[in-house]
Amino acid sequence: MRVLVINDSDVLRYRIRTVVTEIPEIELIGETTDLRQAIDIIHRSLPDIVVVCFQRLSQPLLRTAANLRAINPETNIIVLTGVLSYDTQEVWRELGANFVFDLTMGLDLLIETLNEATSEKSRFGMFVNQRKSQSAFLNEGALQKEKHEQD
Repeated sequence: MRVLVINDSDVLRYRIRTVVTEIPEIELIGETTDLRQAIDIIHRSLPDIVVVCFQRLSQPLLRTAANLRAINPETNIIVLTGVLSYDTQEVWRELGANFVFDLTMGLDLLIETLNEATSEKSRFGMFVNQRKSQSAFLNEGALQKEKHEQD
């Protein structure tokens, strides 16, 4: 599986690179902080999975995510975010993200998701749908906690 990492943090990019390169079936085809470069890499390399990890949502980031789906609808998008709220999760889902994980649990979930993806490569669509349900369940717990704390 070919993976591209788009990330705005040098420290997190290093950690994600380490995680990704430890899985033998994964080929890291690129990593970048530059959104224009990300689109170029996606056009050239057509990754199976794009890992997006940005601290804040921005219009250029959202446009890049929307373009990703236009370039290759088959690419799976995994988002790690430091701002997991219901609204943020919905924005990413509308842009086609297969998974949206909170950064506090994200690297463990990223490892698990990538390992399962490589072992289920031939049935990845079914795998994604199953993991979406699990992701929604995990995120729902975090969002309920957030709502309770606001009340």
